[in-house]
Amino acid sequence: MSHLAEAWRNPAARFRVVRFVLVGAAASIVYLIVAVTLHRFLGADKFVSSFLAYLVGIPVSFLGHKRVTFRDDGPWSGQVARYVLLQVINIAVVLLAIYVTQPLGDLGYWIGLVLSVLLMPVTSYLAMHFLIFIAARRGAMSAPPGSDGSSTG
Repeated sequence: MSHLAEAWRNPAARFRVVRFVLVGAAASIVYLIVAVTLHRFLGADKFVSSFLAYLVGIPVSFLGHKRVTFRDDGPWSGQVARYVLLQVINIAVVLLAIYVTQPLGDLGYWIGLVLSVLLMPVTSYLAMHFLIFIAARRGAMSAPPGSDGSSTG
């Protein structure tokens, strides 16, 4: 079995990080394609194109992380609300990165986009792990000893 296939199937935490990177890369590619298309080819403002691109990437990211990264089967309503809050914070960071690099012109725009893609993964992973997709871990923590088939003696 290839390392990638093992990472995809294995629920261990170290493989969760690999899945997080893969899902995040897919969402980032969606973001970059939409942002560049809107700005470069359709003439949209840098801020508008980045904002709209981020909105398009949110469902890709949420579904990928819920189903693939964290394999969480918890209630959608609470998770969606917490995820949307995380994304509001992330959108503010993206727009700030583009605003701060704006004096550099087109190069600044690209720097802002790249910074946005690189800065958020660590904080997003931690927020998703500890605050959003927690149903599976809560179930494991509240399960009686030995209910997972292991011996307690």
